[in-house]
Amino acid sequence: MDFPKLIDIPLSMQSEGDLLGGLEFAADETVTGHSSWSLGSWMVRQLGALGDGLASYFDPATVMMVILLILVLGFIKMALARMRGRKQNWVPSMLLLEMESSIRRQKAIIAALILMFFGGFLGWASTFELASAAIAPGVVSPEGSKRPVQHLEGGIISEVLVKDGDHVRMGQPLLILEDVRARSEVDTLFNQRTILDIRMRRLLAERDDAEIFNVRLAGNSSDEIRKAVAYEKELFFSRRESLGSQKDILETRIAQLKEEIGGLRQQISSIDVQRMLIGEEIDDVEFLLAKGLHRRPRLLALQRTEAELNGTRAAATARIARSRQSIAETETQIESMKFQFIESIDKEVGDVRAEMVQVANELKSRRDVLTRTTINAPDDGIVVGMAFKSKKAVIRPGDIILEIVPENA
Repeated sequence: MDFPKLIDIPLSMQSEGDLLGGLEFAADETVTGHSSWSLGSWMVRQLGALGDGLASYFDPATVMMVILLILVLGFIKMALARMRGRKQNWVPSMLLLEMESSIRRQKAIIAALILMFFGGFLGWASTFELASAAIAPGVVSPEGSKRPVQHLEGGIISEVLVKDGDHVRMGQPLLILEDVRARSEVDTLFNQRTILDIRMRRLLAERDDAEIFNVRLAGNSSDEIRKAVAYEKELFFSRRESLGSQKDILETRIAQLKEEIGGLRQQISSIDVQRMLIGEEIDDVEFLLAKGLHRRPRLLALQRTEAELNGTRAAATARIARSRQSIAETETQIESMKFQFIESIDKEVGDVRAEMVQVANELKSRRDVLTRTTINAPDDGIVVGMAFKSKKAVIRPGDIILEIVPENA
């Protein structure tokens, strides 16, 4: 049986404007026996060249899908044209008569081709291997049951300990942030609190008038704390020495005043003796003068000496009173100096105690920040939605780092 000769038509033909419109064939001049020529055989021959060309660029499964798609579109287009009474230029005249008399057969063929297309597609989809694929775990959870994990201060990621899909327990570390800054702040505040404590001990020792001041340090104490201890010791002894020097000066003055009083008392005793002797002499002179045996000037001279002794004794007594007053004032000055010193210490103790409370509160806050550099799981569950997966990533304050689907969700 002879078949029509296929005519290769370039794809640039403009009779139909596309690939299917560009396919056209014509019968040989001496064609015979066309009544037994089948449509399926013709379509396979006509698409052979196209299939060979596509096979060089695509895999066989893809080429088969393209050919099936072209067949389906071609038959649909042909059937619709025949139903509307239009002639198609891309089929031979003999086939045109045959198709006009067997529309029902064409519909059956179209349906069969559609089934073949979808069947081939399903077969291709089930056997074709993808070059690559991404496999990720999935978790189904009710809306709103996921617990976001955030960070108050943010920071730079040092270690990532989990990944999406991991099962975690409450309190399990998820990420670790760099703690250089937080640890430095904690160390600084700790040293500051220790220095304040040493200062407090020195002030209490001064208030209690202790003779020595000593602080035992741990072996791992920093140089800053050791310097602070040395400074407080030096300050303790220097202040004690200064206070002692002032007190010694005042006590020396009191001692001098007491010695002066002692000298004045001896002077008064001597004057009293002189007064007694002069008094006796005056009595004798007065007895002799009454009998005319002595002269009056001698009596006057003795009386004048007695008066001078009385004046000297009164002056010495007054000086003793003044010395006693100076001693009392000096003793008051010593007590006032001690009181002022203790008062200044009490003021310093209050200031240091207030500063210690402030530093302790700040230290507690900074320790919380240092503790939060390790981000722990808030509940038992599965990790999902990790937004940060690599080291050195920067987390801003309040960013959602990941979410946890509780196991009981």
